[in-house]
Amino acid sequence: MHFRKLDGTNFVHTVAQQAADLGVAVALVWFIFKLVSIVDFKLKKWAASTDNAIDDVLAPLAGRTMRVFIVIIGGILIIQNLTGVKFGALLASLGIGGIAVALATKDSIANFFGTLTILFDKPFQLGERILIDNYDGVVEDVGFRSTRIRTLTGHLVTIPNGKAVSSGVENIGKRPHIRWLTNITITYDTPPDKVEKAVSIIKEILDNHEGMHPDFPPRVYFNGFNDWSLNITVFAWYHPAVYWD
Repeated sequence: MHFRKLDGTNFVHTVAQQAADLGVAVALVWFIFKLVSIVDFKLKKWAASTDNAIDDVLAPLAGRTMRVFIVIIGGILIIQNLTGVKFGALLASLGIGGIAVALATKDSIANFFGTLTILFDKPFQLGERILIDNYDGVVEDVGFRSTRIRTLTGHLVTIPNGKAVSSGVENIGKRPHIRWLTNITITYDTPPDKVEKAVSIIKEILDNHEGMHPDFPPRVYFNGFNDWSLNITVFAWYHPAVYWD
């Protein structure tokens, strides 16, 4: 006895083929899932061996995120195999809704890879002062999707990890010294000898000041005439690079 569908195809053969395809899909998803679990274990072990607090936060997040992606993609493949529905064509038929889903997925993927970049490249650590996209502050938290920094004015700013990586990170906390530049003005009726004495006094104060960088001695000199005053320029390099010392 032969079971045939209305289109003439063998029903038993079709079911067997679908079952075989389904079995292969499930086995493949399970294999990749277990492989990701091994990678997750290695990541956690590696994070525990480092001194970077961000590693302890992001390593488990990266592992969980990879597993979620595998489950979602595997589920889509299995449903597609069972129903024959092509999700790509379905999203395309949704028009604007499909575009919105695609854009949301794009942002999520960008943030995920941004998180991996932060995890492996270590552009900054918790507690360091950084500058991202004109936001200057101290890193308080790094999550799967975003990084939070406390600005010098006290505001808490949340920046997507994808944007943080693509826009560039200036790690102020890792600079070797602070360059301090200021101008000191004196009245026009100041005699030249007193101008020279003022320059000498300022340089002596800085030379004897604690924290001056040994490789970059202070520079103090008269450099010009302002509209209403004479101008003395002062350069100093402070070490270590901590503003509050």
